[in-house]
Amino acid sequence: MIQFTHLGRRTCWNARNWLPVVSSGRERELAHRSYPILFEDWDMDRIAKDYGDAAEQMQAAGLDGFD
Repeated sequence: MIQFTHLGRRTCWNARNWLPVVSSGRERELAHRSYPILFEDWDMDRIAKDYGDAAEQMQAAGLDGFD
């Protein structure tokens, strides 16, 4: 069993080649003081696909569940 999570807007503005932080609102993130961009339909599709890919990789590694 393994646990994976999404930290939402908790990230760093200069995280190398990562996409910008996306959110449903434009509120400033207090820890790193940057503003997210509003997510679009393709962002939600991308995030859902990434979670699905992660679940498949965990299953391929022999794990039988995730939380």
